[in-house]
Amino acid sequence: RALITVIVLFRNPKDVCVSYFNFYKCSSSFGNFQGDWPEFLAMFCEGHVDHGSWFDFTKSWWPLRELPNVKLVFYEELKRNPFGIIKELADFLGKQHLDDVTKSRIAAHCSFEKMRENPMTNHQDVYSINSQVSPLMRKGQVGDWKSVFTVQQNEDFTQIYLDKLSHLEIPFTYQLDF
Repeated sequence: RALITVIVLFRNPKDVCVSYFNFYKCSSSFGNFQGDWPEFLAMFCEGHVDHGSWFDFTKSWWPLRELPNVKLVFYEELKRNPFGIIKELADFLGKQHLDDVTKSRIAAHCSFEKMRENPMTNHQDVYSINSQVSPLMRKGQVGDWKSVFTVQQNEDFTQIYLDKLSHLEIPFTYQLDF
């Protein structure tokens, strides 16, 4: 019997929090959140957001990364090396026969910029997303958290992260330089 194949995307928690804040504000599914950034940051750190705690999600998936049917991908690595990650995913999914041209085309079509332009992926016409407040696909940048977190919020968040997950030694990337 074949195992279920699972691809899990990890992203650094600070950028996840900022992204989720903007999603909360633009989505009627979350009541078009009217709170401010500090309020949302506290909710996120306490795990009081829809879909539960990012910390619990991360803690539950990290140990499973070595299973043969689980592929863990870091968003930041996908941004840094899209072709390499597409190649890894093709191999993981048993699609080794795909040539490099096809993999390059997949990487190009799956880029944040292309997906943001594509109505099939950007959800600009989905009734529950108010793109006037914030587009669903906003920036897609690694390190955008620095434009939102204060120095104190960054220090507090880092301490919460260390208290909850430092023992896992997950190699998150908080900024890309290229």
